[in-house]
Amino acid sequence: MPLSTRLSPVCFTALLTAGALVLSACTTETPSAVSTDNGAEPVISRLVGHYSNLDQYKAAPDAHKIAPEIGSDAPWIDLQYAVFKRVNVPSVPGDVIALEWRSGAKTGPISRQRLWAFRASDAGLVMDFYTLTSEIEFSSAEAFLGLQLDDLISYGNACALPVHAVDGGFAMAIPETCQIVSRSGRDMTLSAQISIGDTLTYQESGRFPNGDLVFQVPGIGPYQFTRLTE
Repeated sequence: MPLSTRLSPVCFTALLTAGALVLSACTTETPSAVSTDNGAEPVISRLVGHYSNLDQYKAAPDAHKIAPEIGSDAPWIDLQYAVFKRVNVPSVPGDVIALEWRSGAKTGPISRQRLWAFRASDAGLVMDFYTLTSEIEFSSAEAFLGLQLDDLISYGNACALPVHAVDGGFAMAIPETCQIVSRSGRDMTLSAQISIGDTLTYQESGRFPNGDLVFQVPGIGPYQFTRLTE
């Protein structure tokens, strides 16, 4: 999978190694911007918890349970366990959620650690992605308190995700104009959709300007996470 790439202090850009997260909340209503009157609490309270896509993984054909290949559109899916929790990171603007995903089991190898920071903007509530330059002890509040901006890589303000209220939850998507830099140094358009509802689903992809696929996570449609009993 593509690796994160640091650019300038003005606008950091990055590639997640395993996609974007979507909490499914299907609706035919027009989404509306989320007011910041109550801060990010309505969104965060729906998001915090433990999840797994075990049901999705079990239902997938065995032929799809394969390792992904960069640039390939072959269908694939893996098993992920995810934790989302509130953390205090003074160096990051907004209300911060830390996520940690593990592959194959609750105690499996760490597949990703990220920060999602919800903050007010002129258009309403938005969410910024941050990835860590190195793994952190996820259970340590002190470790998060000590994080500095040099320890993080984000998409930058141009790629902030507006948060919209939809029937049954919330939805987010990276703007179509968001451009980042791939591992090869080439420009790339990043697509990521996130929604928060009764089911948590997640998908991200990247394409070069000519339309060629760089990556898609996962390769059979979005992750479909269900909440676990902690």
